[in-house]
Amino acid sequence: MGVLGAVVAFAAQPAPKAGEPAKIPGVEIARPAKGFLGLQVSGGNFLLSFYDENRQPVPPAAARAVLRWTPTNRTGNEFYVLETAADGKALTSPKTVRPPYQFRLVLSLFAAGAENPFETHNVDFRQ
Repeated sequence: MGVLGAVVAFAAQPAPKAGEPAKIPGVEIARPAKGFLGLQVSGGNFLLSFYDENRQPVPPAAARAVLRWTPTNRTGNEFYVLETAADGKALTSPKTVRPPYQFRLVLSLFAAGAENPFETHNVDFRQ
């Protein structure tokens, strides 16, 4: 019965149609001439994934990222530093993000050892 449930769950997920771009989980952020980013809250923590021009996952192009936003339910700004996840496939935050997940944030990407970001995005985050 467990195998049947797994098969049914797998079959229920729609595959992209021919000519249709792959779906990037979370909020999709276009990177000029560099592909895409996918920002989401997963397991209560931010997760930032990197994708090429064909929307296929690639290793992180940054050593760390900084997110800054003003939560809707309290005063003051929040700052989170995202670092490489244990699997090395994305950047993640060590702290849990409190809902609601609706705010504008500034996302800055940093190279290893750099003090200044090499890329910055303003994001309307809604999840």
